[in-house]
Amino acid sequence: MDAIAQVVRVFPAQGGSASGRENITHVYNTIDPQRDIEIINTELILADLETVTKRIAKLEKEARGQNKVAVKTLEIIKNIKNILDEGKLACELKLSDEDLNWCAICSYSPGNRCFLFLNTDDVETRHASSLPGDYPTVAIDIKIEEELPNVRG
Repeated sequence: MDAIAQVVRVFPAQGGSASGRENITHVYNTIDPQRDIEIINTELILADLETVTKRIAKLEKEARGQNKVAVKTLEIIKNIKNILDEGKLACELKLSDEDLNWCAICSYSPGNRCFLFLNTDDVETRHASSLPGDYPTVAIDIKIEEELPNVRG
């Protein structure tokens, strides 16, 4: 996997939306992109913690046998676990290109980029300034994307 793309809803749930989406509900009945991003990130962190913890147990056994690859990989994986334990995404750990080559074990590589796609009814409005993380952000109107195939020229 080369990147993580989070699609987060930022258009209003009810009343007066020009896009006709006023009847679309949210699982929490409120629109809170920051909360949604934090939930997604928590799920990613927990999945990676599970993967890394299992990998560390296996690598520790291999490293006891003086396996040089296991020793180096274990060092890097423990650094990744430390970042995850701090509640940060693995992609927030800055690794050298050499270290990245050792890290094909997470549900996503820690070198992957994270992107936010903001599903909005106003692509001109800037939403990113109030959102967590320092990720590239793109505002999109999925409703327009859905309708494009129906446009006949």
